[in-house]
Amino acid sequence: MIIGGLIALFSMLMGADGLPFLIPKEEKAVKKVIVDKERRQKLKILFQKVADKEKAYNKDRKRFFKLLDETTNDQNSTAEDFARLGDDFQAVNAGVYDFMVDIRLSLGSYLTDEEWDAIIEFGKEEFYKADRSYEKAWPKFDKKINQLNARIRVTMVDEQKALIIQEKLTAFGLLTLKNAKALNTYNVYENEVYNDIHSTKAELENVSSELLALRAEVFDEYVEIHKMIANNTSEQEWKKIVKSLNKLF
Repeated sequence: MIIGGLIALFSMLMGADGLPFLIPKEEKAVKKVIVDKERRQKLKILFQKVADKEKAYNKDRKRFFKLLDETTNDQNSTAEDFARLGDDFQAVNAGVYDFMVDIRLSLGSYLTDEEWDAIIEFGKEEFYKADRSYEKAWPKFDKKINQLNARIRVTMVDEQKALIIQEKLTAFGLLTLKNAKALNTYNVYENEVYNDIHSTKAELENVSSELLALRAEVFDEYVEIHKMIANNTSEQEWKKIVKSLNKLF
């Protein structure tokens, strides 16, 4: 999964601006390696399906963040409100993973082992070049955590409650970093299942479950933070703090 440097880690965990990286995205690699015109045409059709799915997924992702923003803004939002939203988007992600597993299996039927290895090797340089920009995302997210902590510190009257929330937020930042780094390794260069062109559907689906679990863990913790802040602030305090909370993503 190629992570742009400007994408907040939380946004990445909830649904990055792109699809799971089960296949190399560099079509030029395929064009360079595959000389048979008929198979190249079939692969072109396959990649077009991915492009269409990615376009639809990004619309779903934008809708999710719009609804998440609305739910976060409301101090009275319940865990159930967030659960409905989270479950809906997890279902979207699960559907995308299923789609990409099918695409990956189809891709394997068009390529020899040697061609797959050549395509992987061809795409490595571009992938790791983009991958390095991932490191720029964490300082930006960490800065937002610190800004939110500062807002809580100067806004809340109850200093003890404020301290507990700040500790929770710091732990949330570390969890987000840990899971984001883990997610970033799920690509055809570092994940042994994705790297193996002979991986079975069951093996690929097991990896999908791991990805969903990483996302769910961060989302659930975010809901807990919303609950903690909402339940321990006055309406006036909430209005001052929620703007910084929303800026996390």
